This record gives sequence, structure tokens and C-alpha cells, in this order.
Amino acid sequence: YDQGCVDCTNRFPVYDYPILFDVNFNVSRVSTYMTMLLDGNYIDDYTKEVKVVVPLLSFELGRYILITAVYEPVAVGNWEMSYRINVLPAVINNWTSSDPLDGWQCFLEACFLLSFFILVTIEAKEVSNSIKHTSYPFKYFLDLGNCIDWLNYGIQMGAAMYWISYVKATDNLNLSLHYGVYNDYMAVGRLTQVTDQMGRYQFLIEALEKLVYLRTMYSSCICSSLIVTCLQTLKNLDFHPKMGIITKTVTGALSDLAFFLFLFSIVQIIYSFAGVMVFGQFSDEFNTFGAAFVSNLYMLLGTYEPQDDMEVSNQPQIATM
Repeated sequence: YDQGCVDCTNRFPVYDYPILFDVNFNVSRVSTYMTMLLDGNYIDDYTKEVKVVVPLLSFELGRYILITAVYEPVAVGNWEMSYRINVLPAVINNWTSSDPLDGWQCFLEACFLLSFFILVTIEAKEVSNSIKHTSYPFKYFLDLGNCIDWLNYGIQMGAAMYWISYVKATDNLNLSLHYGVYNDYMAVGRLTQVTDQMGRYQFLIEALEKLVYLRTMYSSCICSSLIVTCLQTLKNLDFHPKMGIITKTVTGALSDLAFFLFLFSIVQIIYSFAGVMVFGQFSDEFNTFGAAFVSNLYMLLGTYEPQDDMEVSNQPQIATM
């Protein structure tokens, strides 16, 4: 699994049978490696996946680009491919920049932190007053509006933690423009024997993938916070006779909506199971219960037409129903 690494350490281990097509390879050397991979059973029945990673660096734009393609074998003898292209900024720490726009962003971040601590302090005082008057915290936390507030504060704290980790990981990223990963570029026997540079190169790939993960989690927290903020806005505008029309309408129709959603869920579950039974063997849209549930929703919205699946099915009458 480490390609016979000659000087690897625990700090930069080599793993997962890596093969790197170096920029120093000429056409004949690339052909030799491809022949070795094809004829040497490098990919066999025990291969779980083949992962192709291409890291790129643009000095002009100040961006890291990580291209990843993953090939997974399927039971029928083919391969499924999925790919991702992630573009990451090389510098995101605006507190170390002298650009006026970055200074404005720093000011807004400071305002956010100040307002966040003020709002959390106000909520904490409300909790304290509720406990003083009722001798238990249940009255406060059983209120849906208070739960929405604390949910948003928790999500925002998570976003702040992911952002700090993202900035630190970007600042700490060290890379070289070339990694001499092979022990002997012109070897005839052990072509793929590597040095610790392969471990360092894999460590770089891990660092870039970590950046992608941190940015994704930060973005997810921000989007979730914005959705909860929308609920907070509707809740806080409930006092106004005109602006609170949405919350008043939902509150008045809550019992009817609850029974409708319950009945709708039952019908959706039944049709999802039926979709798996009728189309699941040949359709990606119905091969699992979750996929079938979503596909049924798409059909209700008019964004998915199951006509092709109905033509392939050997149960056309049931499929039509």
C-alpha cells in the first residue's frame, strides 16, 4: 500500500497504493506506466475505488483548484464515475490585508460579533428572569420562538468555528511546486518505489480536501442560519397587524395543516414504496426509497416526467396508476 517507500515516517506516511504521473515523464514513460497499470492487475476485483486527484494553482488569480474524479466498480461489471471541481482562494484572512474592501469586511465582522454577544446576553437574561419567576426553565424553553432563537445562535457559533478553522487551515497551507516522489525516475524493475515526498504530496491533497470540507460546512451553517433568521423575522413581526399576517395565518390554520401534512406523508410513503417495486430495478430515480420519495415530489411539481420509465416497465398498467 505504500509502494515500497524507502524513507517514510509516521508524520508523512504513504497509503492507498498511489501512482503519480509526474511532469518529468516523457511520452514513453507515461506509456510504460499505463502498460504497468493495465497488464499488472493494478486494478482488480479487490479494488474498492480509483480516485484521480488533480491539484492546480493559479498565481494570477490567487486560487487553488482541486479536481477529483472517483470511479467505483458496480456489480454488473461497469464503473460509476463522480467528479467534483472545487475552487479555493489562496488568501482569505482579511484582517491581515490593507485593502479598503477587506477593512470594510473586518468592520462588519466586528459589528456581527458585537450584536451576537448583545443578543445572547439578552436571551440569557430572559432565561434567568423566567427561572426566577417560575422556579424552573421549562416555561422559557417550551416556547417555540425561544427555541428558534437559540437554534440560530448555535448555528452561528458553529459557522464562526468553521470560519476560524478555515482561515487557519488556509494560512497554514504549505506547498511545493514539485514533489520528487519516486526513488528512481528511470527504474526498470520497481518503477513505483517512492520516497517520503509522496507522503508529503498526499498530505497536501488531504490539506486541500480539508479546506473544501471546512468551506462546505461553513457555507451550510450560513445557509441554515439564514433560513432560521427568516423564521425569526416572521416570529418577531407577529405583533404588527399587517406584517404579522403570515404567522397569524399559519397559527390559525395550524391544526388543519398538521392533519393535511400527516395524510400527505402517508400517501407519499405508499407511492414511494410502489415506485421502488415498479421502477426500482432499472431507474435511478426509484432505485431507493429516498430517491422515489423525492421523484414523487418532483412529479407533483411537474419537473419530472416518468414517461421513459413507464415505457421500459413490464407492468405498464400498474405504472400508469
